[in-house]
Amino acid sequence: MSIIPVSLFARCVLCGLTREEITRQHPGRSGGAYFLNKFCKHLASHGIVLRYYCEFHLGICWPRCPVSRSHVGFRISGAGLLLATYKRGVGITKAMSPAFRRACERASVWRKGAGNPMFGKAAWNSNLPPNHPYRIAMAVMRQGVIEGSETRLKQRLNRASHPRKARHTTPHTSATKERIAQHTAEMHEHHDFGRESSLNCRLREALVCLGICPIEEYRIGRYSIDCALPKWKVAIEADGDFFHCNPALYPTGPTCHIQRRNLQNDQAKNAFLEQVGWIVLRFWETEILKADFPSQLRSALVGASVLEPAKE
Repeated sequence: MSIIPVSLFARCVLCGLTREEITRQHPGRSGGAYFLNKFCKHLASHGIVLRYYCEFHLGICWPRCPVSRSHVGFRISGAGLLLATYKRGVGITKAMSPAFRRACERASVWRKGAGNPMFGKAAWNSNLPPNHPYRIAMAVMRQGVIEGSETRLKQRLNRASHPRKARHTTPHTSATKERIAQHTAEMHEHHDFGRESSLNCRLREALVCLGICPIEEYRIGRYSIDCALPKWKVAIEADGDFFHCNPALYPTGPTCHIQRRNLQNDQAKNAFLEQVGWIVLRFWETEILKADFPSQLRSALVGASVLEPAKE
């Protein structure tokens, strides 16, 4: 990793503005990293980006990734611009690059505890509402993503060595599973989980727009229904594509124990609800996020005799 020192940005060669003048144009902190962010905004007024400025106005040769041959990225620090060695996202692995493996090992040590830049801080996206565009975009982007075997093994080993979570690596007994199921249903019923998923929120809004007021987290036996219509004995479920194993994205079936567990739970839940006379309507995440979901929901409710067919 190479560095472009912050001293090279003390004066803009395009308009001659000094560091102090650029800082006054963009009020706020003026330390090294903060100033470089302001300098990027200043270059935007000239219609160019930072790499173009460095290459064509400072004469700096911007490095290229040895694998993809495209320009590498950078990170702003107080000392200047830290240029990466590889282009992010081109498939560099620890086995392919010893330097990358050593960098990962160093980072895992440096970023422990107080060495982590986010140590003691709340995540910037922790308070975003479920229907925030960023959270919806991230949900769409992560659809169908399967973690590598190395990552899954590392997660299992970390969990087994955790002082509080290690006890959960052994299978539960049938009695314990039943107590957990009953307790989870009670928590859903009393909304003790603290937040609502974006899918449940969109499902509820679509039902309200159709003139229907559902009962959320309606409990029947050991199960809790996302949106229930007890008058018609209709249960409506919002299923995440990954956690409930959408067959359109996972045609070969579950890829991990989480999907296998949830798939078995969904099948048992459907069988129980149908046995007690309920109709189960399930909608996938990809369906709920589409713009035509309200019309699809209406058609399903018409088929369940909840709504009357539209008059021609």
